[in-house]
Amino acid sequence: MKKNVEIDSDLIKKIIEDKNLTQKRFAELIGKDKQHIWFVVNNKRGISKETQNAIRLAFPEYFDRDNSIEIKYCPDIILPYTDNLNSNSTESVFFDIRLLPEINGKKVNNKNCMIVSIGSDNLLSFSKGSKVILDTSYKEFINDHIFAFTFGNNCYIRRISINPDGNIKCIPLNDNEDTFYIYSLDDKTNILGLIIPQIRL
Repeated sequence: MKKNVEIDSDLIKKIIEDKNLTQKRFAELIGKDKQHIWFVVNNKRGISKETQNAIRLAFPEYFDRDNSIEIKYCPDIILPYTDNLNSNSTESVFFDIRLLPEINGKKVNNKNCMIVSIGSDNLLSFSKGSKVILDTSYKEFINDHIFAFTFGNNCYIRRISINPDGNIKCIPLNDNEDTFYIYSLDDKTNILGLIIPQIRL
């Protein structure tokens, strides 16, 4: 299918049926609430451009198969409360490959990625329940990017700043937490992955 496919209530019903989703699950995947989707499906509310774009982003295979890739979604991994990437439940989400950026000159590989949830609503630029793409191929920190990692007995989401002396400054994404430093990457530190910038699902 091509991009000029019209998004209407019938197409939404088809996607829900094809993917064996509930209206609630469909709503979660596009970042809307269940009631909003119920109104749309029952033709009691129009489909805004924002909602249409969210549907195209979440289900690109219905619009542009040539650029559609698959990324694993793990609904039971919630950062920063989950301190490992072992998932008991996974789903396939299709995504437009053109939206994946280059990081340090390297194109993101969807095979290394998973979609996870943000569990805290205190993080600037994130809200509770936000879905983000985590690239798990990163085993070392890189400067000025947001990483999920464990340090000691806790899991963190922090922006990383690597000082000239090699010390790693871990900068919080809100005003309620403190900056801390990692002086040595030892067995107390486990990098879960880099959060792909500028993509919120």
